Amino acid sequence: MKRKELFNRILCTVLVLLLAAGGLAAVTRGARMEPEDPVKAAAEPLKADPMDGGSHALRREEQEHRQAEQETEQPPAPEEPEKQKPETQPPPEETQQPEQTGEPEVPTGADEPTDPTPSEEPGRPGGDGDHGGNGDAPGPDSGESSGDDPAGGPGEDGPETPERPAGPTDDEVKIATDLTSGVVTQTELPDGELRFYAYGVGADDLTVRITVKNTATRASSWLTSDDGRNWSFPMELGETYTFYLYLDQPGKPTPYPATRTVTYQARRADEDEPEVGDYPPFITTNIDDKYNDGDEIEGENLDLIVTVRSNPDYKVITADRIVVKLNGRVVQKSGGDASPEYDLFFEPPTVGDYKDYRIEIIAWEGNNSTYWCKTLRYHAIAEGDAAGTVTVVLDATAVGIGVLDSGEYEIRKGDTAADVFLRFLDEHGYEIRYDSSGSNFYIRRISRPDMCWGAKVPEILWNAILRDGINLNENTHYRDSLGEFDYTMGSGWMYAVGGAYPGRAMNGYEVKNGDTVAVRFSLAYGKDIGGFGAAGGYGRYSSYCYLWIGGSAVPLGHRYEVTERVEPTYTEVGCAVHTCTVCGDSYREILPVLEHEHTYEETSRAEPTETEDGYVEYTCTLCGAAYRETLPATGTPHEHHYEETSRVEPTETEDGYVEYTCTECGSTYREPLPATGAEPDPGGGSPDPGGDEPNPEEPPEEPPEEPPEEPPPATGDGSEGRIDLPRRGFSRAVPPLLRRGQDRYLRVPLDKAEEDGRR
Repeated sequence: MKRKELFNRILCTVLVLLLAAGGLAAVTRGARMEPEDPVKAAAEPLKADPMDGGSHALRREEQEHRQAEQETEQPPAPEEPEKQKPETQPPPEETQQPEQTGEPEVPTGADEPTDPTPSEEPGRPGGDGDHGGNGDAPGPDSGESSGDDPAGGPGEDGPETPERPAGPTDDEVKIATDLTSGVVTQTELPDGELRFYAYGVGADDLTVRITVKNTATRASSWLTSDDGRNWSFPMELGETYTFYLYLDQPGKPTPYPATRTVTYQARRADEDEPEVGDYPPFITTNIDDKYNDGDEIEGENLDLIVTVRSNPDYKVITADRIVVKLNGRVVQKSGGDASPEYDLFFEPPTVGDYKDYRIEIIAWEGNNSTYWCKTLRYHAIAEGDAAGTVTVVLDATAVGIGVLDSGEYEIRKGDTAADVFLRFLDEHGYEIRYDSSGSNFYIRRISRPDMCWGAKVPEILWNAILRDGINLNENTHYRDSLGEFDYTMGSGWMYAVGGAYPGRAMNGYEVKNGDTVAVRFSLAYGKDIGGFGAAGGYGRYSSYCYLWIGGSAVPLGHRYEVTERVEPTYTEVGCAVHTCTVCGDSYREILPVLEHEHTYEETSRAEPTETEDGYVEYTCTLCGAAYRETLPATGTPHEHHYEETSRVEPTETEDGYVEYTCTECGSTYREPLPATGAEPDPGGGSPDPGGDEPNPEEPPEEPPEEPPEEPPPATGDGSEGRIDLPRRGFSRAVPPLLRRGQDRYLRVPLDKAEEDGRR
């Protein structure tokens, strides 16, 4: 029993000790907690970087936090041959501070020296060349954004700078500089040379070292200074640079570098120069065709939709490179990115019913920028009063049935696009299925008997959808209704006002006098009707080069680039494939064979003989074209040596012949042998058929010179009274008698009897 009681006491004691320890730990942790400061301190110019080890680790944490916000890469620790990289020492526990979530504390200008030597031309963003203050006034605002508007100019209505924390004591070492983060334009820095000062204060033998990294190329370089105080750096237009400033003190570790990020941008377009650069972007809005400069507007707010495209490739420029101002005040976008929307609120005039408002837009891409401006006169109207008329259009051109119906309706101040559209549908006998809750108004399906009779998607549009890679629902469509997911997975109803597609629901858009509300059906997330920026979606392309609206296909124009090319040669044609960067349409261009002058070289030769011609063949070295040049036969005059080579004996009715051939050149002739049944022609001059063979050494005798009694009729070809016999390898006709010394043959007239025998 005693043992059991003793055991229980020990167990209770242990439990009490554990509970006490847990409570103590909770109290300790609670004492070190500090709530987040709801007001984030504005960034200040770089001034003092403490060197003591107690704040080193904390400054590293703070710097990492700042770098995460700026999305810039931390630099490698400086490595120089003469200096050794110090090891980071943890701060003593008694100097540890609670974790901070805001910007790190920086010293005020009151702790800076009163006699610094500023550079002659600071040229810094937001700097004023006073070394950050002289003890009587705070230093220049640094602010990572400095309250500037997105265009890089000063923000007129930025938040007030919160109270700054107290700076370090006078005995702390620090960097005094007027270099601040921000945007510098070409107007502020015409020569591109950024000049600033940076030097150490608070102790002797302090050295400042600065390295710069281009955030685009990641290339870094160390800066040099003649006096260790004034620095300069040449900047390139459109580039962003990060400056890392190190403070060295002999015998002490090098603290983590402070950073400043500076972007150098070209001069922005303005009223005096509306376009800057070789390729200023294109700005279009939903009020371009609706209002002229100086027109009157009655609504107290205007939904401005801005679309900006680059030049010349016509790609979308997003809202981060667009600034909209109303009477000089920057207006933040209310929605959208590819085609951002801006709510412009017109305050009633203090005197009278009218007040002028100036709308300005600046958009840029690299060193190119464009300025757009329009002034409207606001006419105040009380809520519920008649506010004019609005036109409503129901459009299904994308499925080949054009505009279904349209109508004009009176509106009152405060009416929305949904209010007017529902009245339109009810008047024209349509039924609608939609979702509406709060600010949401989504049309699912509109129906009416035979509403889609004869619907057929245009071939050009269907081909564009196939190239775009949008998923299809080919068999999902109906005769009496039209709604989401018909034909494709990107189909549905969208509405436009004045040609632009608001990025808000229809029940959140207040219509105004003269508005045209067009409710259109799309098959491709709005690409086919010009509303892709408002709808978002999928596919390879952001737009098509036609708009299927208003009952027809409206061409926007292709933007072709050569995507494939085969160069022509001297013998074969080439081709170039042109592809539209907007919609993917392509065509093939045939490139003709290259024009050139032939360059011929001899490629083959056949030498002539006595009896046969030869040739030389020439071929073009570029295209292979060829031709031949004839070389005449080399036959020369010679004495024929004839021998009988064939004989055909005559019959009573048929003549015969004896054929003789030259043994040297192959020339032949025939001697006719008259038919045996015919009487010989007394005037004949042919050789005796019964005689001996002619002596091959002597040519046959020539016929008598007197002409025959009855010459044969003239034929006009010069061959009358002559017999042509074939010559071996050449002509098939040779004369019966040849004179000595003739090259080929000589035709000799025949007497009438011989001619009769020939016949």
